[in-house]
Amino acid sequence: MIHTLSDLPPTYVKVGGKKYWIRTSFRSALLALDVIKDGLLSEYEKMDLIIESLVKNPFVKWMPAEKKMSLYSSIASDFLSHGQEKKTSSKKVMDLVQDKSLIIAAFRQSYGIDLCSRSLDLHWWTFLDLLAGIPADTCLMEIVSIRSRPLPKPTKYNHEERAQLMRLKS
Repeated sequence: MIHTLSDLPPTYVKVGGKKYWIRTSFRSALLALDVIKDGLLSEYEKMDLIIESLVKNPFVKWMPAEKKMSLYSSIASDFLSHGQEKKTSSKKVMDLVQDKSLIIAAFRQSYGIDLCSRSLDLHWWTFLDLLAGIPADTCLMEIVSIRSRPLPKPTKYNHEERAQLMRLKS
């Protein structure tokens, strides 16, 4: 589904014509992404954890498995993914865990937002939009720029340049 500038970020997902109100905080979404990446949990356990933590309706824990799967799928595709299809071919240049401190500093520097504030209730989509707009003059974006630079093909003239870029990337 295409979202326009006039659309508000979603506060629910729809499954079978029914609305399920969700917790939209960036913290809730980050926890859900951690659950999805967990290699020790089964898909069923991930589905249950994400539904119970994001869906505000306490009765969803008793819904049939196929309906839960539809709800889980809707949460993943319509909410967590920011309504966009996953890009698999692009190289990962930012990691929400590894770059945590840089992201916190960039939000403070760029927007005056303290991501560590307990009172901050920032919608997941707003967080992603602001993260995408972090200016180039932040440490975060300088590091992202280094990570995204291609390593030049070796020549007899660029050995030092290649070595320096490999050091920076590591």
